Amino acid sequence: MMNYRETLEYLRTHVRCLFRANKHKRFYYHNLEHTEHVVVNTVKIANHYQLSDQDFFIVLAASWYHDIGYLFSTTDHEAKGVELCFEFLKDKGIGGGLYVLHCQIIFVQATVRFSKEPTMPYVSIGFSF
Repeated sequence: MMNYRETLEYLRTHVRCLFRANKHKRFYYHNLEHTEHVVVNTVKIANHYQLSDQDFFIVLAASWYHDIGYLFSTTDHEAKGVELCFEFLKDKGIGGGLYVLHCQIIFVQATVRFSKEPTMPYVSIGFSF
């Protein structure tokens, strides 16, 4: 069985290292401080809805990686975030099901940002979006 807390700690460290190693002054908003703020608020929401450990992990992973792609690309940062998350999960030996759910969450974020009517279906992970 996966140790979600331990994996989240590795994930947090990984994202922080990426931000520190690729720090750009041009990213006034999409930076580590913003990401940590999103994570704190995600924890509050996830706790309110009493998510399972797996669902909690998925939404926290999505929060950590939601803007990390900006460090490498301003045009398709969601896709780069998915790629970086995939590499991390693969290196940790985490299976495809969690990866697919995480990717869908990141792309739903992107779709909602660009459209009032999302073209991708919402992913049900224990609560409504």
